[in-house]
Amino acid sequence: MELTGLDRETVESIADGETADDLSLEDAAAILATEEGTPEKDAILLEVRDHLLMGMTTGLLDVDTLARDIDGDFEARAVQQKIEGRAPMSVEEYALVHHAIAQRNDR
Repeated sequence: MELTGLDRETVESIADGETADDLSLEDAAAILATEEGTPEKDAILLEVRDHLLMGMTTGLLDVDTLARDIDGDFEARAVQQKIEGRAPMSVEEYALVHHAIAQRNDR
């Protein structure tokens, strides 16, 4: 818990297999980074964001189109800020963005 900066209740619930609806991508990366041999939190976050951006590039996908494709109330500016790490992104939001990009690239 000290390594992640998260409270005990959150870490224990995740360890027990429960989902944390509001778990941020940053917190998830912090948890993953505690595993020996795993990159640090910031490296994980950079890799995740880079993966999204590369998927957008591969699919010739801009943030306006991506925002329309996501099943949620996202504006293009918010999507861009979340992908770039300038605004927080939950794991659930990441999954929505990743799924929308993957669907576009499968066309």
